[in-house]
Amino acid sequence: MHRRGISKIYLYPAIFMIAVVVLAVVRIVTLNYGPAGKLATTQPSTKPATQPATAPATTRAATQPAPMADLLDVVRADYPDYPTTQPLDLPAELADAARIILDRPVYLDVAGKLWITHEAGKPVDELLTKPLRRSTLIVQEEVLYVHYSDENNTPTVVARSALGRSNEIVTRNPHPMNAIALHQPRFTPQLVDIAGADWDRATRFGSKIILPHASGYFEVETNFKLDREHKNQPSPVLKFTADDHNPPVVLTTPTMLLCWSPWENGKPGSVGAVIVKDQRTITLDASTGWFDQVIQLVPLADGSILAVGRTENGIDLKLSPIDAPATRSPEQAEQVRALAQKLADRDPVVREKTQRELEALGPSIHTDLETMRESLPAEAQVRIGSLLGQRFAPTLAGLRPLEGEVHVASRFTDGGCALLLSGGGVYQEGTEDKTLIPAWVSIRPGQYIERLPDALTANFVVGKYQLQAVNGEWLLIDPVLGARRWIGARLQTMLTKELRHFDRLVGIDANNRWIFRSIKQPGKTLVLDASLPDLTPKLPVWEIDAPDGAGWTSTDWPALLRDKRTFVLDTHGWRMLAADKEKLLTVAPNVLPTVATDPADSAGNRLELINGMVRGKFGGRDIAKSLPPEAAGAHSIFITKQHLFLVADGAVYRALVSADDTSPILKLDGTFTKGIPAGARRVWQDPAGRLVFAGANTLWVAFPVGRVPGDLAKLMLKPPLEEEEK
Repeated sequence: MHRRGISKIYLYPAIFMIAVVVLAVVRIVTLNYGPAGKLATTQPSTKPATQPATAPATTRAATQPAPMADLLDVVRADYPDYPTTQPLDLPAELADAARIILDRPVYLDVAGKLWITHEAGKPVDELLTKPLRRSTLIVQEEVLYVHYSDENNTPTVVARSALGRSNEIVTRNPHPMNAIALHQPRFTPQLVDIAGADWDRATRFGSKIILPHASGYFEVETNFKLDREHKNQPSPVLKFTADDHNPPVVLTTPTMLLCWSPWENGKPGSVGAVIVKDQRTITLDASTGWFDQVIQLVPLADGSILAVGRTENGIDLKLSPIDAPATRSPEQAEQVRALAQKLADRDPVVREKTQRELEALGPSIHTDLETMRESLPAEAQVRIGSLLGQRFAPTLAGLRPLEGEVHVASRFTDGGCALLLSGGGVYQEGTEDKTLIPAWVSIRPGQYIERLPDALTANFVVGKYQLQAVNGEWLLIDPVLGARRWIGARLQTMLTKELRHFDRLVGIDANNRWIFRSIKQPGKTLVLDASLPDLTPKLPVWEIDAPDGAGWTSTDWPALLRDKRTFVLDTHGWRMLAADKEKLLTVAPNVLPTVATDPADSAGNRLELINGMVRGKFGGRDIAKSLPPEAAGAHSIFITKQHLFLVADGAVYRALVSADDTSPILKLDGTFTKGIPAGARRVWQDPAGRLVFAGANTLWVAFPVGRVPGDLAKLMLKPPLEEEEK
């Protein structure tokens, strides 16, 4: 009996044809949908037309550099000779921080994240697919504003299109991807084209972005329900008496929005102000018992408003709640009681600070203060009496303004200001009234009003100098000395002469990097990064007098004699000579240090200086290069982690050795002469990596890392000498 079936003659060809069809289908699906069945976005080919445009994805990815991830990546791309490949082990002092000029857009958001535009960064929409864990973000688009919502951890990023056509709101698309559109992006941009909007002063109010505008402000929704008709008109529109007016100020709190154009610097502002609260627009002007000419509005914690208005004789103050005072909870009443008890603290600074904090809570606490007043010490009772007097005669940090001209010395980016009261004011000290002429007052959102220190404002010229306040830091911008930081009771110059045109502090990011901009050079950003060495070559030199004799130990630490005792300078400071392990030497070896190795380097770098040439191995390659003409007199050679140092009488030359090329080069990038002695008895590299010069009665210690470690800087009676020429 024969079995029915397919003959083997036809079976194997059929299997082969089925396999070919299956492979073809799989190939088509993979090309169009990706390995997981998802739609694949095709990439335009960058290869010549004569080559296949369908090169394997693995080959294409291998030839493309990885996207940049941090500021150091951008610095190394913009400054190819920058030798640093990783941050410093310990951050340097701010005075020794790297001064990095970026000629590209940089944005600092309210969370302290730094957004840097670079063509090798990631697209913003791709970056938003995951939580933003990094504090530095390198993106392809120019970021204008980042909005963080209370309801969503994924921010809304307003960025200028990489094509330069428009602004875009880029945010997570709440709707699933349309599987029909092959090239639909993962995120849906919403175009925003609002003429005259000031993104530098943008702020948030609930789920909206608030953009100050010449006539008021714009409200921009961030939930993809953009009202295109509404966005073309500011809301609400302020009333103005003149076309040439000061730009409006917008302040927001969790419960209200305040907008006004201030009367300052000889220019008019708006007629009164507007407040938005609980979806109501409230007008504050003379018709409602406020001011037509507003200088500043100060929202207090209980929803009250302290208004500073311009009058013929100077300024006047009004304090009033916008709505009926809210009922205070037992917890809030206990907070007021705890603060009131500190009004009698032994420390006068604590007493003054506590009084300013109670003022900032608003008039709703007055009933609580009256109730507890008699149970507190006399000092607290006097101060409570001053606080209760605010109901009838408001003050600025306890100061009742006197008649006289008032100047807005500086207006801060957060909407606050610094006021100069030329006529001064009266304040209470104990039971006595005292007069302060002139008087300086700082008003900042979210902080209590305070009087500024005399040393900070001494010799301040309105219109010539500027005060800036960011993250609790005070800066005075001097047209000659540049940005000066207020530290303790003095001003410290921050920038060198070449960088003093960077006259606007944008802020301090999450990595404690200071971000500056320049009005004279728009588009440029200065970053002070204490985790990186400065791009400008530096060689600080510490000159140490040794009247009783200078030398070194048998272990190569610098040493000196004083009062018949031997002191040794090790890594962190001075110590006594360990006589059982080392001894003091003063006679130099007959052989100069013409061979250099880096003890910390396992690659076996070894260079020799002989007959005007540098020979040996560096970076795993053989090197034989003549000295540059400027360094022809060098007699000693040393290697540090990043550089090669050549020493001559009275000069030190810093060089880079490029080991990436087929023909390595030797390039000088720093010449140092200041503080470098000629004819030293000995020059060597100590175990801490410092270059040390020893004379009969002097030690010179040079720091190749370009900065003096903090523990040694504290030991110096005067700042070290530095050479900053290239």
